[in-house]
Amino acid sequence: MRNMNHEPAELHFSGKPGNEMLKYKIQECLERLTVYEYRIVVRSMPDYLGKSINTFWNYAKIPIDSKMDIPYCTVRMLEVFFGLRVGDLLNASFNCSHYSEIINESYRKSKDYWVQSNVLSDDEQ
Repeated sequence: MRNMNHEPAELHFSGKPGNEMLKYKIQECLERLTVYEYRIVVRSMPDYLGKSINTFWNYAKIPIDSKMDIPYCTVRMLEVFFGLRVGDLLNASFNCSHYSEIINESYRKSKDYWVQSNVLSDDEQ
């Protein structure tokens, strides 16, 4: 007979138990549910995600500084499931440049290189 224990195992990562910052807001979403909703959601999660209940709890306990990650498709499924917008499940923000800024910077650098190499070749003559 299968073990139907749907409670998460006591997993503790770096730092004091219960105080670690998590990468995803899965626990927060579950805490918003009533006890009745929580039980139904936890029981149905393996079928919904196509993953085991242990995998689901492992996803919920990923520390924010971990290299572990949830596959994008699964993250989107969880966001839709909990009624979140794209990217709201992640408990961090990213600071990055738009690709056009990178292209402009690369163009500027190559232009600077071209000017410098032409100046050098003119000075040599």
